[in-house]
Amino acid sequence: AGSTLGGGTSINWACCLEPPRHVLTEWFDCHRREEFEKSMATIRERIGATTEGVRHNAMNAKFVEGCRAAGYDCSVTGQN
Repeated sequence: AGSTLGGGTSINWACCLEPPRHVLTEWFDCHRREEFEKSMATIRERIGATTEGVRHNAMNAKFVEGCRAAGYDCSVTGQN
């Protein structure tokens, strides 16, 4: 017990981030875009990643507020 952060628990961050656009551009130079996008959609479906019902806690709401105030693009991403 106590072998990871948070005591005896392991970290499970349920946020499903998309690869950054610059990474996708590089991958698409070497691989078929259609296959990759189909695979990503299959993964999201299998793990149940969705933006429906996402509610930000106070800390995350402040983060979003700060990003928007600074002119950064931010949006809700899928969670499972």
